[in-house]
Amino acid sequence: MPNRIPTADNISTLKMPASARKLHVDFRPDRLNLTAAGATAVLNIKMPDIPGAESAILTIDAYLLDNPVHPQGHFGWWSFSIDANRKFALEFAFRDGCLAVSSKTEEISDRWVNMDEPDVSASQSILVHVVLRHGINNSILSQQSLVAFRDDTALKHAVKQARAYLPAVRRDQDLLAKHNFNWPSESRLHIVAGALPRPQQLAGDLHAVALARELAANGVPCSLYATEFDSKLRGVVRNTRELLGKIQPSDIVVLFYEDRELNLPWLSELQCRKAFICLDIPRSPRLQAFDAQAHRNHQAAWLEMPAAKMFDIVAANSDVLAKEVAAAVFPDGKRDVVVMDFIDRTTFWDEIATNPFTQFAGPVLLCPARLEPNNGFVKTLQLFEKLLAIRPDAQLLAASNRPRHVYFKYIESLLATRFSGIQKNVSLRLDIDDADLKGMMQACAAMIDLSDTANQHLTDAEIFEKPLFTRGGPANTQASSQCNFRLFGTDQDKAEALVQFLKRPAAFKPAGREIHHREPARPGLLNLLEDLIALPGPLNGSAF
Repeated sequence: MPNRIPTADNISTLKMPASARKLHVDFRPDRLNLTAAGATAVLNIKMPDIPGAESAILTIDAYLLDNPVHPQGHFGWWSFSIDANRKFALEFAFRDGCLAVSSKTEEISDRWVNMDEPDVSASQSILVHVVLRHGINNSILSQQSLVAFRDDTALKHAVKQARAYLPAVRRDQDLLAKHNFNWPSESRLHIVAGALPRPQQLAGDLHAVALARELAANGVPCSLYATEFDSKLRGVVRNTRELLGKIQPSDIVVLFYEDRELNLPWLSELQCRKAFICLDIPRSPRLQAFDAQAHRNHQAAWLEMPAAKMFDIVAANSDVLAKEVAAAVFPDGKRDVVVMDFIDRTTFWDEIATNPFTQFAGPVLLCPARLEPNNGFVKTLQLFEKLLAIRPDAQLLAASNRPRHVYFKYIESLLATRFSGIQKNVSLRLDIDDADLKGMMQACAAMIDLSDTANQHLTDAEIFEKPLFTRGGPANTQASSQCNFRLFGTDQDKAEALVQFLKRPAAFKPAGREIHHREPARPGLLNLLEDLIALPGPLNGSAF
């Protein structure tokens, strides 16, 4: 269950100042230990001292970690009316299948305890939400989460997993760092993302974590922040609002922007050097039918994009996206948007173990795109229907993470009705680990992605020496890789081209890693950091 800042529609503005978007709760420790029989765990709380905090109510809401639903997995909730700028402690105890929350100094203003008692035999861990609610209308102002562990093995595994997610900064630097420049000793790097992937599921959202890992391995002090992340990662990942009050003028902030970031207004005002990196913002009107809130968030994201002009460097990861960001942020054309290369994924995949993929009887086309309305998957099903008429043993495999739930159900419905004739040849493998995805990429005959953002999979296609079949057109003209095979004409034309490939796959074998290791034509993330350090003047504030 992630740490999530609520969407704009759920955040109250009734009689609350603009500073309410900065409201958060500082608490320690990062996880609660209830492994010993009769143990009591203490959570130390510090309330914010900013306008609006005096109208907030603190609520502790607890669920089974493996079944965080009401009422089956809901232990209950406990509310406390707390003054701003207060420090106090809450005590957690688990006895006879029940969770109890109390305080020696604060009175509980309201509570609800599930008298049916969740079935704790199936789960040893408890998900604890620390929530600030509006004192007038009870809406959520901010929410963070942590895990209370009742099993020592689960606790040790979580700690090990967190440490592997972002290893400690190395201090034994005997050689020059790989990035070939020294890092100023007075500067700390803060890497911010809207959402961070779970452990073992980094492939789809590698940028922020990969940058932090590379810098930590080279002795550069850095921290990871997000509004949405796996609660078991607390300690190595912090909530974005914890940046408030911690930034020094000599620090550097790198924001990876994908989807809407509700903290963007105050992040843009931080008095330090800052980089804004736009990864993608879906622009498909089809999204509205499946996730109206996400559609509104995407629209709002473009309207709020001008705040990026307060950053020292604004970048995007494709030419097309750079033009869109430039139009939104710098309509006067006085500044440029830097186009940067992706993170080097070769080392990432080399370090991932492989879970062998059980091959189907026929050739497999792998669609690695996230399952959402703008990924062209319905078009892929239409094309695959034509392909099966010619090559009935072919298989289509969709494998990715973070699918949009309603759209996933829609695809399942289409496979049961409109595409029932090909249903047995289509497999949806979602929420998979990196090791599983690696095995699928090694075993598939080719990859296919008919979305407008198919180019983001080119690097993986090169690494695994697989052709990537994409939709021909202007959106893919920048994909000048030997791995990229663009499809034109009718679905029948495309299907016949795919069949020709399946007949003679060796004839289409790309040059593979020789392509991937070519000299980069664009600056990478490390070049961007070097540019930030090299800006004129001391490291004591924004250059713009």
